[in-house]
Amino acid sequence: MISQQAKTLFSQHYLRIRLPQWPQWQEDPRPAFEAIGRLWQKARQYGDRWNEAQTEREFLQPVLDILGWSYIVQTKSRRGGRISRPDYVLFADEQTRDEAYPLQADEDLFYSKALAIAEVKYWGRPLDKKDPNRPKVWDAHSNPSFQMVSYLVGARVGWGILTNGMVWRLYSRDVSSTASEFYEVDLRPILDAVFGLGGEEGRPTAYGQPLLDSLFQADAQFQAELLDAFRRWWLFFRRDAFLPDAEGKSFVQRVHEGSTTYARQVSDRLKELIFEQVMPEIAGGFIAYRYHRLGVRQETPQALEQVYQASLSFLYKLLFLFYAEARGLLPIANPGYREESLTKLARWAAERLDQGLPLSEAFHATSKYEALLALFRRIDQGDPSLGIPRYNGGLFKPDNPENQFLESHRLTDRVVARALDALARDEGQPVDYAYISVRNLGAIYEGLLEYQLQVDDPAAGKVKLVTDKAQRKATGSYYTPDYIVNYIVQHTLTPILDERDQLFRKAMDRCAALRRKLQRAAKSRSVQLLRQELAEAEYDAREAFLGIKVLDPAMGSGHFLVNAVDFLTDSIIRRLQAYHDEHPDVPWQWNPIGQLIERVRQ
Repeated sequence: MISQQAKTLFSQHYLRIRLPQWPQWQEDPRPAFEAIGRLWQKARQYGDRWNEAQTEREFLQPVLDILGWSYIVQTKSRRGGRISRPDYVLFADEQTRDEAYPLQADEDLFYSKALAIAEVKYWGRPLDKKDPNRPKVWDAHSNPSFQMVSYLVGARVGWGILTNGMVWRLYSRDVSSTASEFYEVDLRPILDAVFGLGGEEGRPTAYGQPLLDSLFQADAQFQAELLDAFRRWWLFFRRDAFLPDAEGKSFVQRVHEGSTTYARQVSDRLKELIFEQVMPEIAGGFIAYRYHRLGVRQETPQALEQVYQASLSFLYKLLFLFYAEARGLLPIANPGYREESLTKLARWAAERLDQGLPLSEAFHATSKYEALLALFRRIDQGDPSLGIPRYNGGLFKPDNPENQFLESHRLTDRVVARALDALARDEGQPVDYAYISVRNLGAIYEGLLEYQLQVDDPAAGKVKLVTDKAQRKATGSYYTPDYIVNYIVQHTLTPILDERDQLFRKAMDRCAALRRKLQRAAKSRSVQLLRQELAEAEYDAREAFLGIKVLDPAMGSGHFLVNAVDFLTDSIIRRLQAYHDEHPDVPWQWNPIGQLIERVRQ
């Protein structure tokens, strides 16, 4: 029914399981549903012909009114190189809005009165790429999501709404990566179910109040699903979601904090399960295979270390796949890939275990392990027929010693099922890997480095992990808290970015000047020389930001590097946007980094 994506801003588990227990969930959304539905009918009939101003006037402003917002419509302006203003600044009430009007000359004071900002686009306009109606025009507004990053940072407002009428996104400034973390709801499957196109010759079906009542009374399940889907939009985009409570926290803040707490709890629980069940299951499975199929009766310390490292590698492949599939980094929507996916194997494991069906313990018939190895190879080499890009990393490389071990050993279906189910579900509920950050997974990795294997019964595959504090000290693996990582990353990279920004601006100025000369050049030799100079200037502009290299010689789980990538992403987006805001006569299609981003998107 609902096309809703947390995109790491909120946990899907928290939205699905915890949110319905909140008192706000009991509020009646039907008045808003019906009022917006009437606007939706008109938008679905005429919206494809609306420009941005018409979309605002006919749909978005009335919707903001229904959601309870008071707002000031911003004029696009640029003062002293500051970032141009968003379309709407949203306030709690008319009094606060009126107090803000005379403060517009002082942006800090002005935005301090606001609860959020909003940027709106014409009906159905893509939110992550160039305007398809103007494919040859690039400007500072070519990528709406880039705009939102710049606006949130420039205005110092905590929350931002980006919408094209159909799709609504909620962004937060207080996250590790504003560009990639947002909450998205697509209204089409919700409102089209009742108010969508269904009449003659494409005219909207005119559902009035009596028909809504009879429809809801006739199908209670449909009513519940429809209103629940609508609530997941209404509760997050209305004014009340941003009002501070008695403790100074808003609804959206509390949902975000609750999601973060959930992720921490699940990570702690997952860590326990991995230490107590999953790693002993996997390593014990290999020990049993070696005992029964390879005739190994006594494992040496070196062999045990090899088994442990291979088991750790196998575990991290599973965690990587759960994470990548949950976040859509692997093509789980592709039917071909879905049939081969780890998600499908995890469902098989859950069904067998829940129904008490037999699981093979034969070492010579290990079809599920073989399926996992085949999936690992596809990830390493890529498979265009399934939409799988080639993975450029060492985790799946066949010449890796751990992967050579995995290819020469086998796990039974029983071991695979028990390990997968322990990783995929917590007390019967799916683990929300989309919200578990790589930092949480990094903590698990760091913790495992201080353990080693102890074999109790090799024939039965009974092993346990025992602490080896000396191992952690020898490898130098210590987990650094987030606030320390963030501080170090910000204070290390900001001076470098400031310096590179100046290089970028000088290179872009050269690019712009050379582009203008090319437009006037007539002689072929002059054109050739200018193009050569332009290529050099474009290289300098790209390298100014994209040539930044960050080294963490003791990277461990990559905690520092992940934070560095997030910080660099937001910072570079903001600086690119700022340059073009300050140089409106320089089109985005002249920006070599913008060109590169567009090629990657395509």
